[in-house]
Amino acid sequence: MIEAVKGLKTVNAIASEMGVHPTQVTQWKKQALESLPDVFSSRRGQSQKEQEDLTGTLYQQIGQLKVELDGLKKIRSCPLRWAGIAISHDGKGRALGNIFVERLWRSVKYEEVYLKDYGSVAIAIENLGAYFQFYNNRRLHQSLDYKTPATIHFGYQG
Repeated sequence: MIEAVKGLKTVNAIASEMGVHPTQVTQWKKQALESLPDVFSSRRGQSQKEQEDLTGTLYQQIGQLKVELDGLKKIRSCPLRWAGIAISHDGKGRALGNIFVERLWRSVKYEEVYLKDYGSVAIAIENLGAYFQFYNNRRLHQSLDYKTPATIHFGYQG
């Protein structure tokens, strides 16, 4: 039967070797192909209720992750809104803007996010707000001649 499933021999050749009609070989091949997923499934032996419970748990986790992702997307734009900065969507200077934004988020991830395990979105907002205060007002930036972004933007010495 493996020859039929793999297509190594023709149905007629297999039928001739086994002494059966080719239609019988075709039916066996069809049954084998239909049942193979069940044979190799890791969920064999689970009841319908267990599968439904597992599916429900997975959907719940997906929903929770979606809520957390939406919260993090809001956090990402909060510091700009707090500073009264409008995000440009006109595409002008987009490549240069992307470079600066990618460098900023790399710093945020490696200096803040990856080092902490936020217990909730509220804690993440609080910690990221404090980080951006540090980043803009106290952290010296090599690309800004070791000045802070606030010093450059607002023109005062801090």
